[in-house]
Amino acid sequence: MGLKLLKEYVNERYGHEVTEVPGGFAVYGVQPYGDGDSILFVQDFYVQKSQRGFTKKSSSRQLFNKLKQLASENYCKFIGAHVQLDTMNAQEILKLFLYLGFKAVNGTNTTILIMYEVKDGC
Repeated sequence: MGLKLLKEYVNERYGHEVTEVPGGFAVYGVQPYGDGDSILFVQDFYVQKSQRGFTKKSSSRQLFNKLKQLASENYCKFIGAHVQLDTMNAQEILKLFLYLGFKAVNGTNTTILIMYEVKDGC
């Protein structure tokens, strides 16, 4: 299945969008949040193992930068995501998001809500 078909499916089924960089993609949606604010909520964030890392050139960093740009373009105050602690690579995902500047703000059972505050001009 090509990424184009996945994009169509995600948009039709969930009303979300897919963005990509070489070696990775993210599924996201823009939702109302708080008093008139919006949040770019990340449903899925995937980067090929060979492209992962904490460097500025890694696909992980490029994908995060693209999400920040999309959040800014959509006037979102925050980027949010859930980390499912019962998945196979939950520790890696949580470490990456915390390294990128997300903060853990809430947790229930095996889920942690993480948030990143989008600064003007990001």
